[in-house]
Amino acid sequence: MKTKTIIKVVLLGFVVTSLGWLFIQQSRDETAEGTSTSVPDSRPAGDGNPSVSARPDRVIVYYFHTTYRCPTCHKIENYTKEAVEMGFSQALRDGRLVFQVLNLEEAPNAHFVQDYQLHTKSVVVVDIKNGQQARWKNLTKVWELVGNKEGFFKYIQDEINLYLQGK
Repeated sequence: MKTKTIIKVVLLGFVVTSLGWLFIQQSRDETAEGTSTSVPDSRPAGDGNPSVSARPDRVIVYYFHTTYRCPTCHKIENYTKEAVEMGFSQALRDGRLVFQVLNLEEAPNAHFVQDYQLHTKSVVVVDIKNGQQARWKNLTKVWELVGNKEGFFKYIQDEINLYLQGK
């Protein structure tokens, strides 16, 4: 009988401690969310020069992920980054193209799920004209092509080229 009482007390203590920890974490998250002033698409790729992202006309390539990422998700990110850097080094340098990796589970980035109708980790190309989003496309074929690096690169680069050419 005494053993059952000890187990109950330990389990109850664990539950109370867990709930307290969750409450503290939620309070911290809400505080951080309320003080955040970050604008995700203002962070440039490349050399970190903030004036690059100030261009009113540019193309942004986003890789959206969540905190948990499987090996395939990392592969999609790495292939996308490599395809962008290999195919568009000049456009990255002059700010016509920006590549960003964003975690959708971070409060400032959560709106992208609705904005781009995201259901999973995604590569999205966005055309910015006069500082306003003009159009966008979710490159869903990345999941089909992740096993074919050459095909993956061609797909990413072809789609970006269309956006850079205004097509």
